Amino acid sequence: MFRDEPGRYDRGRGRDRVVGGEYDSRDDRDVASSEVRAGRGHRVSGIDRSIDPVGAGGRTVSRRTRGTKTARGRSASRGEGAVRRSGGGTRGRGNRRTVSRGAVRRNRGRGGGNAAVQKDRIVTVIAVAIIIAAAATIGIVLLSFAGKAYHYAVDTEDLIVKKISVEGNNVLSEEELIRISGIHRGDAIMDVDLARVKKALEANPRIRRAVVVKKMPDEIRLEVEERVPVGLVQEKGKLLGVDAEGVIVPLVPAREEIQAPIITGAVHENGSAGLREALAVIEELRPDLVRRISEVRLTPEYGISLITTGRPIMIRLGRGDYAAKIDRLRKVLSALEREGSEKSYIDLRFRDVITKE
Repeated sequence: MFRDEPGRYDRGRGRDRVVGGEYDSRDDRDVASSEVRAGRGHRVSGIDRSIDPVGAGGRTVSRRTRGTKTARGRSASRGEGAVRRSGGGTRGRGNRRTVSRGAVRRNRGRGGGNAAVQKDRIVTVIAVAIIIAAAATIGIVLLSFAGKAYHYAVDTEDLIVKKISVEGNNVLSEEELIRISGIHRGDAIMDVDLARVKKALEANPRIRRAVVVKKMPDEIRLEVEERVPVGLVQEKGKLLGVDAEGVIVPLVPAREEIQAPIITGAVHENGSAGLREALAVIEELRPDLVRRISEVRLTPEYGISLITTGRPIMIRLGRGDYAAKIDRLRKVLSALEREGSEKSYIDLRFRDVITKE
């Protein structure tokens, strides 16, 4: 703006004030920053305007040149402001292109950043969706189990023992096994101690092994394996059975047919050395010869001796090497049958078989 007299700078509003209260429409901020740094003046349409490069607030006010009118100066000043706002002349256009390229680069940078942020947001949304789906699935499963548990807990009639089944028994009856187990129909099935029932069953000498199973909601199944006597022993005037492991068991003549030799002369305690030796001989006699032997006798003088059924034959085995001796016995008995010879004594303790009529 042209002024007839030097203007004063209004620091409070950042504009030149002229006498009479008018303000120059141009703000210091309209000056191109490149011009301020270079400290150069800028001429537009015959207007000289200098900018203090120090930037300390001093400013040279525009002056009239070549006798131009004030209105013309003001019009030029307005043109100057427009030029400055647009970047200023030829240099302004160059600067505008530079700024435009910089803006493009900044916009591209911001676009890449926005893409990365958008990708992070998508990944976060997917992760949250997966977590929510997993939580929902687990909740549904837990609710299903909780519903079943509630059903069993509420319906107390389905939680009592209504059926007791028995499997694997041949000699002992179902009633005996149920009595031994201690389980009663009407008991709370959840209160049945399976380990205790198993221990009670296996405490019976006729039961070798027992398995107790709960079949929800109302059945208990007893599975047993009974001991089978392979020999007989007489103890205190009572005939008892003994299984292959040397365990002495009571007999139930009404329910089982015992075709086993009686063991005499041996110590009849469970697992005794003499009893184990006699059982080893019986095992070698099986399956064909055991039916022909009525007694297995153990004596300190002769060791193991066998006595046959029918017309008795005394067979001396001695001690040890029972498998080979029993094999020789089979051959001797077969030869005697072919010859029709009857012998009352066979001694297998030596290499040469001794027989007597």
